[in-house]
Amino acid sequence: MKFISELFWNYSENRLRGGYRIAVQFILFFAVFLLSSLITSDITDKVLQITVDEIIFSSLGIFTIYFAAKFLDKREFRSLGFAINRVWLKEFSSGLLIGGSAIIFVFIAEYFCGMIIIADYFASASKQNFVHVMALRFIGYFFVALSEEAFSRGYHIKNIAESLTIGRIKKVHAVVIALVLSSLLFGFLHGANPNASLISSINLILIGLFYGYAYLLTGSLAMPIGIHFTWNFVQEAFFGFPVSGFKSSASIVKTEYVNGFELWNGGSFGPEAGLIILPSILLGVLLLRFIVKKQSGSLELKTRLCDYN
Repeated sequence: MKFISELFWNYSENRLRGGYRIAVQFILFFAVFLLSSLITSDITDKVLQITVDEIIFSSLGIFTIYFAAKFLDKREFRSLGFAINRVWLKEFSSGLLIGGSAIIFVFIAEYFCGMIIIADYFASASKQNFVHVMALRFIGYFFVALSEEAFSRGYHIKNIAESLTIGRIKKVHAVVIALVLSSLLFGFLHGANPNASLISSINLILIGLFYGYAYLLTGSLAMPIGIHFTWNFVQEAFFGFPVSGFKSSASIVKTEYVNGFELWNGGSFGPEAGLIILPSILLGVLLLRFIVKKQSGSLELKTRLCDYN
């Protein structure tokens, strides 16, 4: 009987094995996604409904991660990458710069290659005040970045990497495999978004690798959260691009696509479904490596993520 129970329970660590911990947390995360959608379904204003949904879902989602870390993983929540201090805030600020720069590149490339035109300025699809809509989207995207990075990078990479440090698998290989597996799931989950395609799913896997690489280089969620936040917010609020299939609510510059460039600009899904995002990711990775090297003096992957702590 003990042999069977060992398939589920790690007696040396006195906790569920990694795969089951991830499965339980995933079920809880999906449950709060459904709950938040139900709670906000009666809000008539679309922008307000989306933002409140993001806040509720993200807040409850982070709670499921906290619950899983404390009671399933039996670790401190901060060990997932939330050890907030001056260095953490510095890395977060650097992440903001990296994510924003990568999307500014997309706009410049599309504009000068004739893929988009500028149709208007300070445009809003809502009847609400422009500044009010922008503030709502700022808050919404911050919560999304916080919860998705805690989920896909912090919880998944940490638990997968720990689970793989068995037999002859080296720690550096374990964190790389964890990065790949978490990124595959990240891309798969976005496949349900409006106007998703095979290209968008592949690109989002690559974007997940980009965010996850920042996590492996720093061992912290600060930089991935910063990158993720400006990556999304600048797309919509600065340039009016669709973000992962969702239309822009308001933007400083309203852009419109020129027909015939959908393969490059991503069409109705947004840049993340276009080939233009590939050099943007490359630029982001180069900036990431430059900044991390300058700040820490090293580009070694943080194999301590494999350690149970």
